[in-house]
Amino acid sequence: MSDGWSDSESAAKAKTGFGSGGGFGGGNNGGSGFGGGKNGGTGFGGGNTGGSGFGGGNTGGSGFGGGKTGGSGFGGGNTCGSGFGGGSTGGSPYGGASSGFGGSTATSGFGSGEKSSAFGGSGGFGGSATGFGSGGGSFGGGNSGFGEGGHGGGERNNNCFNCQQPGHRSSDCPEPRKEREPRVCYNCQQPGHTSRECTEERKPREGRTGGFGGGAGFGNNGGNDGFGGDGGFGGGEERGPMKCFNCKGEGHRSAECPEPPRGCFNCGEQGHRSNECPNPAKPREGVEGEGPKATYVPVEDNMEDVFNMQKISEGLMFNKFFDAEVKLTSSEKTVGIKPCKTFAEANLTETMQKNVAHAGYSKTTPIQQYALPLVHQGYDIMACAQTGSGKTAAFLLPIMTRLIDDNNLNTAGEGGCYPRCIILTPTRELADQIYNEGRKFAYQTMMEIKPVYGGLAVGYNKGQIEKGATIIVGTVGRIKHFCEEGTIKLDKCRFFVLDEADRMIDAMGFGTDIETIVNYDSMPRKENRQTLMFSATFPDSVQEAARAFLRENYVMIAIDKIGAANKCVLQEFERCERSEKKDKLLELLGIDIDSYTTEKSAEVYTKKTMVFVSQRAMADTLASILSSAQVPAITIHGAREQRERSEALRQFRNGSKPVLIATAVAERGLDIKGVDHVINYDMPDNIDDYIHRIGRTGRVGNSGRATSFISEDCSLLSELVGVLADAQQIVPDWMQGAAGGNYGASGFGSSVPTQVPQDEEGW
Repeated sequence: MSDGWSDSESAAKAKTGFGSGGGFGGGNNGGSGFGGGKNGGTGFGGGNTGGSGFGGGNTGGSGFGGGKTGGSGFGGGNTCGSGFGGGSTGGSPYGGASSGFGGSTATSGFGSGEKSSAFGGSGGFGGSATGFGSGGGSFGGGNSGFGEGGHGGGERNNNCFNCQQPGHRSSDCPEPRKEREPRVCYNCQQPGHTSRECTEERKPREGRTGGFGGGAGFGNNGGNDGFGGDGGFGGGEERGPMKCFNCKGEGHRSAECPEPPRGCFNCGEQGHRSNECPNPAKPREGVEGEGPKATYVPVEDNMEDVFNMQKISEGLMFNKFFDAEVKLTSSEKTVGIKPCKTFAEANLTETMQKNVAHAGYSKTTPIQQYALPLVHQGYDIMACAQTGSGKTAAFLLPIMTRLIDDNNLNTAGEGGCYPRCIILTPTRELADQIYNEGRKFAYQTMMEIKPVYGGLAVGYNKGQIEKGATIIVGTVGRIKHFCEEGTIKLDKCRFFVLDEADRMIDAMGFGTDIETIVNYDSMPRKENRQTLMFSATFPDSVQEAARAFLRENYVMIAIDKIGAANKCVLQEFERCERSEKKDKLLELLGIDIDSYTTEKSAEVYTKKTMVFVSQRAMADTLASILSSAQVPAITIHGAREQRERSEALRQFRNGSKPVLIATAVAERGLDIKGVDHVINYDMPDNIDDYIHRIGRTGRVGNSGRATSFISEDCSLLSELVGVLADAQQIVPDWMQGAAGGNYGASGFGSSVPTQVPQDEEGW
């Protein structure tokens, strides 16, 4: 029988090769190897005439354990091919010439001698008709193999189970959910409930049998479990009863565990996961080294770019800031304070006055009017003011003024880093923003301000601050690390600032690390330092916890209602289910949902839009979808390297990527010029995060727009009604019903309410 090759090709193939006469290394007559060829081609171990091996050839091909003449084995040949453990001449117990492990035709068998196959042909281990693992593919590639029928050997299919498209999981799929067959309980096999809800006695789980027909087998789905799965070639092992991941107890899952949740795997603290841990990564047991080191060294922008990058002009609604009620409270009966109506009244140095004007500041906002003199007089402060109202300048300017006036600066002559002020932030991006804001105010003075946060190359970061840094701004983990190793010396610290203080103390779980920093022996006690806390939200529970860091006579500054939304932001809502979100997003951005095309004149190209999601995978999925529609989009989330995160913000700021899709790392503090629209693709877990998210637009009196995709069972409905009412905006009818109020609103779901705040008109 012709093998489909020319004589010259056959001669060349006879020496060696997968489909040659000798398979891996065999010859023509009696050779051995993985895939035999003609006239006695053999497999693993040669026999007599026909030899043996994994895949026999045409005439006397044989298989695993060779016999005589016809041999035997996994994949027999055409004439006398045989199966697993065949006998002599031609017969075999596991499978004859037309069936069994190896099959018979030129298109099947582990290593058939025909040209159309090699190491499995189109039928893999089992033949084209029947056999061990029938289906498409070969031993090393494709979708079939030795283990699971029709799977294994090749790469696993990682496409979405719902839409079969790559790049995301079914849980993140933006397509409508396809109907599935009713699921049954794994424990009792009855429909209507899950195994964790099952009232029947818990049955022990069977082990994974692996072996020839087991679920893990030779290749499994991608070759995960080796030749025979959990139990090797043919065996398995019985799994014990289900155990809780949290407490390791039996009989319940971690979601039902009565024990406190486990903390971060890296630092042991609760409130965050290990991949979001701000502390230096600890080496794992059994793993050599500490993993890849951070190597990012940022490129410093020149000062003119710094002045222009974050310069946001006052909007037409800027004067609305001054309609807010200001409330000061303190344990002292009276607080002698005269508000600074202008920056000229703030006792700034002449150089700083010029820098403030160059930065575009012309008039003090309410939080600045009261914070500037209070900080200058030495009070501890807890301050709450709307997003975009100038809180950063409210604490930076008086701190820098006092240190310069007192000539209390950290210089290289002191022989190390002795900061006079430490500013802690919850995110790297916010730390970098405050750093650049401080660079503007300190321009052409002797004051040095330096950033200290994770993601920067440690050696670079350390070298920068060892030259001297009067003000250090950064994240808790890196600052704590440098304090512990003695790089940062706290003896001369006079100011301690928590920006976004509510998140620092509460939700992020940084309270313990902050306590560690303030309780270092070298850190001046709170009576001998000035502590300042600023945020747009301050829940009562956080206020109570924050008092432990403040002196008894601290002053609480509340601008308008604590936790109120920025009135410059028009809040809209789109009622939709999860499967409808993707199309809603495309419509909002002006993308045709059928053709995935966008008009070149669409606003999405000229206006900046931030889209907030809950999961990193969804951020990447949406960015891919928008990019396929020719809309430049970029993502920022905790899984991206610091270099990528910094580049993403740079491209968003300069407008080359007008759509930024972000997780919680970008929801607080970021001050980006020209953000016109914020979209909550996924709603946050609490109302404070909602207020911070929509506060990325509507900065410094400029009007902004926020659109939230929301379902009827959203847990924030009642609180959202209160936020809308406080901001003097329309409350949709069905949201009124959910809260039991009557705010005289328009219907829900329309893109624009019947009454909207405008730049030119009062409210």
